[in-house]
Order: sequence, then C-alpha cells, then structure tokens
Amino acid sequence: VEFTKTSNDITPTYYTIQNRITDEGFAGSINHKTFYDANINDGSIDISGDGVITGSLAFNIGAKVTSALAISGQTDGTDDTSSPLSAGNSITAVYIDGVDSACSVKSFNLSVKNNYTGDRSAACEGEQYAFGGFDLDGSLTTWSTTASPYDWETKYENGDDISLAVLMEWPDGNWMIIDVLSTKLTDHSMPDGKNVILENSMTWAAQEDEATTRTVQIFRS
Repeated sequence: VEFTKTSNDITPTYYTIQNRITDEGFAGSINHKTFYDANINDGSIDISGDGVITGSLAFNIGAKVTSALAISGQTDGTDDTSSPLSAGNSITAVYIDGVDSACSVKSFNLSVKNNYTGDRSAACEGEQYAFGGFDLDGSLTTWSTTASPYDWETKYENGDDISLAVLMEWPDGNWMIIDVLSTKLTDHSMPDGKNVILENSMTWAAQEDEATTRTVQIFRS
C-alpha cells in the first residue's frame, strides 16, 4: 500500500496565498493580492455525532507581493471535486489505544498550535517568525454503559496514557488516518447514571511519544 506520511517536526513549511477579485478597472479584470512566506500557526478538525466534518487553518503572513498582477508563470490546479466528509458516512473507525471503539465515540475534536512568535526588523518587509512549542489538544465525547460505567473515569483518575486515531474514507477510495500517539485526559464529567447509556465529556492534551519523538502522525493515500 502506497501512502504519504506527515508528522509534526521543527522544520517550518512555507506557503504562498493569493486572493483574487473581479476588478473591471484593472488589466484583465482580475486584481491579485499575493502573500508569501506564510506558515500555519493554528489548525483544527471537528468531528461531531452527525453532519459534515469541519476544519480550519490560521496562517501567519510573512510578506506581500507589491504587484497586483498574477505571478509570472503561475497556473491553476484542477478544481477539487471530491465529496465533503460526513461523520456518519466517512468515518470508518475511531481507535482507542489501537482498538476499534465500535461506535462508542460520539464526537472527536483536535486543535493544533505551532505557537510561532513574530517580530519586525528595520529595513525588512513583513514579520519574521520563530517556531514556538508545539501544542495539540482537543475534546472527546464517548458512551459508556451501566455494565462498565467507570471505564473512562478510571482512565482519567489514573492518568493513563491513551492513543487516539481516526480513519476517514472518501467515496473515491482515498483515505486518511490521523494518529495522536499519546494523550492524557485533562478533564472528565458524566451524568448521574440514571440512563442505561452514560455520556463521558472529556478534554485531552497530547504529549510527545517516547518511541517516535512525535506527537501526531497523518497517513493519507
């Protein structure tokens, strides 16, 4: 099986970002705003019990191209025609400590922060950014039954190391795995247990995995 692997590291990746708007008073009727030396500072993915899976990215911008023209030689890529992911149809499995949770996970959210620090220098356009400490945390909601009501509360009280992973699949056969290697629960709450199914609402924080020196890995087809 061929796949691409991405993991957190200390080497920054830089992006060029371009906004285009119809401007009938401009040559070619398109006005371009192009920014470069951009890096991702924050990102998130939200998988709820139903509906479309959502995500967001926030960039730090290094500098802006002064010209409003297209960059020489730039071409447009093919439009993305893939279907949006939904929690019901696209999440194949959520794994807890490498074991399929068998539909006991109601929702899963993660938030990434690279914590870049920016500063300006004389005679230098834009800001220069230094890499900060990598943070990864999120929330998790699971079900427990009265047959084993304290399973997640026990993990929280004992400070257990927990790995979290989610497998997503597209209708065209492409797939992606997000693997958070080691986490600890930072908060836990549950109702009083009057119902047969109990809901565990939790927050978690990731830590560096000793074996791989990584915090998160993403595998994709």
